[in-house]
Amino acid sequence: MENTTDANLDYYIDLSAREELYSRKPTIRKDYRDISLGHNEVLINIVNRSVMIEKDTSEGVALHRISHFKKFTEYLLQRYSMDVSFRVILNIEDIPPDEDNCEYSKFAFARRHKSNNVLVPDCYISLFPSRIEVVNKYDIPFTEKVNKAIFIGADTGHQRIPFCHRYKESKVVFAKISSFIQNPSEKDEAILSPPLSIETQLKYRYLININGNSTSWDRLIWILNSNSICLFIIPPEELMSWYYHIFHQTLPFFYVKENEVEAFIETADEQSLLSHVEKQKALGKMLANIYTHELYLLTILHNFNALYNA
Repeated sequence: MENTTDANLDYYIDLSAREELYSRKPTIRKDYRDISLGHNEVLINIVNRSVMIEKDTSEGVALHRISHFKKFTEYLLQRYSMDVSFRVILNIEDIPPDEDNCEYSKFAFARRHKSNNVLVPDCYISLFPSRIEVVNKYDIPFTEKVNKAIFIGADTGHQRIPFCHRYKESKVVFAKISSFIQNPSEKDEAILSPPLSIETQLKYRYLININGNSTSWDRLIWILNSNSICLFIIPPEELMSWYYHIFHQTLPFFYVKENEVEAFIETADEQSLLSHVEKQKALGKMLANIYTHELYLLTILHNFNALYNA
């Protein structure tokens, strides 16, 4: 993808970085000699435009996430000739489990709203180009889509299974679980469905986003790039990826309560939604552009380094 020319990009990057590093005032630790890492954490030393791993408790899928962060960060430092020098813990969990009790800030891919951790881009950004390619190839105009809503995804988090049960008899909401990987004891054929392709989901006017263990790292982004309206089911607690700061300024989706999806569809004004699609896609395009995430991480690295070495 080409670098975005959105006039608001610099503003949004500055806004997000300020919220992460100055408005919340992270607690920076410098002495890690006696540190005990939590599960799926690494102590990294960023120096000489390299990411050095000094301690590591990661396993499984977390290994891929560490590799992505290391390669992405080193690529940016070397490409833009940026010299920084600091140590920090990177937590690779969906949401760091000890956020409420942690005495100092860590880097994380997602966090709770009041957490003191510092957000960095997650590894799912590498999927954006292929996801958007599918959307661009198979999407159809909003007016040609089926006037229904769809959600399909794994059983992660606490909302998805109850949501699917709520709408299992609905005529306008198709809500299914594609795999019971965390709650196998709750497997129910009534809400089970094979995975559905993006191409199939794009036939619906409304695409539903529901948080899992964390924020929905790639689904939300490709939805925002489509001609379908994104309905974001209000979560029980606010979880954040770095770009959620932007949503506090301009909302590209509709927050909807779990029990109000059918009512939203029945009362929606088509002309208003058509106008909203253009706003949604403009922001979606910016967030799907890898350059946007590069610029944010560069800003975080530069500003964190300044705080660390002050």
